[in-house]
Amino acid sequence: MAENAHPAPSPAAILDRAIVFATEAHRGAFRKGTQIPYILHPLEAAAIAATITVDYEVLAAAVLHDVIEDTAVTEAELREVFGSRVAELVCAESENKRADLPAGDTWRIRKQETLDALLEEDRRDVKILVLADKLSNIRSIHRDFRALGEALWERFNMKDPDQI
Repeated sequence: MAENAHPAPSPAAILDRAIVFATEAHRGAFRKGTQIPYILHPLEAAAIAATITVDYEVLAAAVLHDVIEDTAVTEAELREVFGSRVAELVCAESENKRADLPAGDTWRIRKQETLDALLEEDRRDVKILVLADKLSNIRSIHRDFRALGEALWERFNMKDPDQI
């Protein structure tokens, strides 16, 4: 090996970078109505995904899945830092929040679009990301419902628990 040559980064290096990147992007954010740092949700989603795949780019995308949707990070930035595949996976899992409209007005549309896209999606990797994200959210709602009961629904854009 040449004196100035560097060994290739390990496959896990992309996951390490994603954890640092997402932690910084979500710094100061908390889960709705709680003091739980938001970063714990994408980390839980990645842990869930890791029970299904060992593909480090998919796991990195799981950690990053909300950075475009909920922070100032852009698709171009993700593509530059993590490559095309990770950026595409994150984009496939991101909702169009329609920033020009109140979130409560778009909730049903966004959820229906997610379901429609999932039904049409052929890529297993995207399905893993959506599953991991939704399962993490369901776990969080379950924990909070046990503690708060019906009052839990007040923190959501869609207040009707029958719709959630």
